[in-house]
Amino acid sequence: MKRLLEISLLAALLAAGCVTESDAPHLFAGMSRERVRARFGEPLRVEQAPAGGEDWYYSFSSSPEIQGSTYHDYQTGSDSVSASVSVSDEKVERPVHLSPEGYVVEPLPSGHIVR
Repeated sequence: MKRLLEISLLAALLAAGCVTESDAPHLFAGMSRERVRARFGEPLRVEQAPAGGEDWYYSFSSSPEIQGSTYHDYQTGSDSVSASVSVSDEKVERPVHLSPEGYVVEPLPSGHIVR
């Protein structure tokens, strides 16, 4: 029972550190070019893709790194839980791939678009 409580606490800590959909708009496959432009603004640059379509380049923030662990000391019967969230301020330019019809296709870049 105590182990279940520890795992629940760890899950709650990790969930509290996550960005929710309402906190930041996200990019998804099938999104139209008009919706991408309305949500994220004009791309930094546009390049024609070799197979047709376009690659729109935006600045992305790095995804937060979440680590957690649990430990049980069999000698004392005690348990411990630790969690850490690290966020980098690094911004990286990545392409958003648009099909010839003007819709976002996979693979999607990791991170979140920053303006």
